[in-house]
Amino acid sequence: MKVIIPMSGAGDRFKRAGYTTPKPMILVDGRPMIDHVADLFSPDDEFIFVCNQDHLNDVSLRLADHLKNLRPNVTVIGQEPKKLGPNYAILAAAEFLNDEPVLVSYCDYALRWNRADFLDKVQALHPDSASICYIGFHPHLLGPNLYAGVRVDQDGRALEVREKHSFTEDKMQTWQQAGLFYFSSGQLLKRYCERALKEGWLLNGESYTSLLFNPMLQDGLSSLVYPADYFCQRGTPEDLEEYEAWSRLLAQEQGRIKGVTDIPASRLANVGIKFSPNSPEYQRSYAYWKSYFENK
Repeated sequence: MKVIIPMSGAGDRFKRAGYTTPKPMILVDGRPMIDHVADLFSPDDEFIFVCNQDHLNDVSLRLADHLKNLRPNVTVIGQEPKKLGPNYAILAAAEFLNDEPVLVSYCDYALRWNRADFLDKVQALHPDSASICYIGFHPHLLGPNLYAGVRVDQDGRALEVREKHSFTEDKMQTWQQAGLFYFSSGQLLKRYCERALKEGWLLNGESYTSLLFNPMLQDGLSSLVYPADYFCQRGTPEDLEEYEAWSRLLAQEQGRIKGVTDIPASRLANVGIKFSPNSPEYQRSYAYWKSYFENK
């Protein structure tokens, strides 16, 4: 399977927070963030990393070498940094988009999913697209942020997708896209990415892959929603620092050796659990993270 990972953004939120390493290479539990994402796929997959050219030019980072050593079949593409979002980055890999199915993955999250079962499902159901999604309690949903909500029918097919939206008053009852997407062909993906940029399918100036789904659905194409077992955000400094707090606590309790997470000294005071141990939010979050690390 072909896997395209757009990672050409500047990572401005992390920069403003004092992080000096580009987001995909920030250490999380001892390994760069992008390594954890690569673990979601088969070593036999064909990886295409679309990188910020400035990051590739940083000789101290050795980004291209690192990515090429992750898996046997890796292509690294450099792209001049523009704040146009993942769909713009995907088009930098246009020459690789053919009639074969393709996965698109963001570079700043973690999840558990059954890849083999997912591939069985798409082979049996033949959807034009699919997205890995989650529903129910996830600690990051306790915050105010909204994500890419999905309205789903009783057969697990998407009816509508909206960025920064919940289809229910309690957002934990709305399916949310995780940042991992399937398209039945690279040509299909390319066609809708081109339309997205031409027609201005943007949110805050960026064209997210989630924004491709409604036009596809309106054109009569089908989209499968496939559930992830666990999901956690790492897209902002606050997401990463909350993860680190729980990772430290559970590593100590479980007697697990924990790798380093690369958080600037100026941010270390932010690494803490924001709920009282007696609060329902703490108890639910603790149970979630305990299960997450036990099943890692």
